[in-house]
Amino acid sequence: MALVGPGLTEGVDESALTANALWEAVTGKPGEGWVETVHVMDRSEAAEKKRKADNDAAYADRRERAAKSKTEPATAAQLKYLNTLVAKAGRERFDTAFNKAVKGTGVAPRGEDEKTQAALGRLTKAAARKLITALVGP
Repeated sequence: MALVGPGLTEGVDESALTANALWEAVTGKPGEGWVETVHVMDRSEAAEKKRKADNDAAYADRRERAAKSKTEPATAAQLKYLNTLVAKAGRERFDTAFNKAVKGTGVAPRGEDEKTQAALGRLTKAAARKLITALVGP
């Protein structure tokens, strides 16, 4: 729930603003007894720039790790686990899952005569994670 637009929050006591009061203000009908507080957010251009800068700073290490995992090769543990999953899944299911996992990445789909080990060796960490998730699922 939010009050968005010019003049909608003028004269509103934000400390007393509850979901019940907001419902009544918007619909004109009494609320259902909701007492949760409503958070008022400043959506001005300056506030949005500050929020974006704070967000960028807070998640910078995650974004860096994610970008790195898209280029780093799969780990030995991932490859070992994938070998056991491939044996259980079968060739057709593996081929389908492999091609879906590498779609949109820099890794080419599996070639017709390409050995499973060679295909797995080309995987990045992120693609290996996707492939594991696909093969573990139902």
